[in-house]
Amino acid sequence: MAIRVARVSGFLACAIHSHVESIVLVRTDWSDYFNSDRYLAHPVLDGPTIEFLLGRGVRTIGLDFLSLDATPEDVSTMTLENHYRWSEEGGIIIENLTNLRALSDDTPFVSLLPLNLGASDGAPIRAVATSHFDVRH
Repeated sequence: MAIRVARVSGFLACAIHSHVESIVLVRTDWSDYFNSDRYLAHPVLDGPTIEFLLGRGVRTIGLDFLSLDATPEDVSTMTLENHYRWSEEGGIIIENLTNLRALSDDTPFVSLLPLNLGASDGAPIRAVATSHFDVRH
C-alpha cells in the first residue's frame, strides 16, 4: 500500500510551520499488526510523497509502521532508497511508533529521547507526545 501526496497534503496545512522545524507523524494504525506476519507488509511512502515532504522543509518523520522503505520477502534485495533520500537531506526517521491514535491534536508537542549509543546510525528512543502543550509559557 503506497502512501501518496494526495493522502498527506491536506493534513500538512496544520502540521508545518515556517518558524519551527517540523515533525510529521504518519498515522496508519499499522502498529496494531506488530508481532504478526502482516506487520512486514506495511505501507510505504512513495517517492513523490518523500519529495513533497522534503520540499516543504520536513526533516523529521515518524511512522507507526516498520520502515520508510518496503520490506521485501528476500531482505537481501532491500534497497533502502527512501532512507538514503531522506538522509541526504539531513533527515531523521523514527520508525515503529505506536498509539498515535491517542493524539487528539493536529499539532502535538513531540519529544524524541534517544539512547546515546556512541558511533551508530540509529538508536532506540523514548517517544513522548502530548496535545495542547503551549511552549510560550
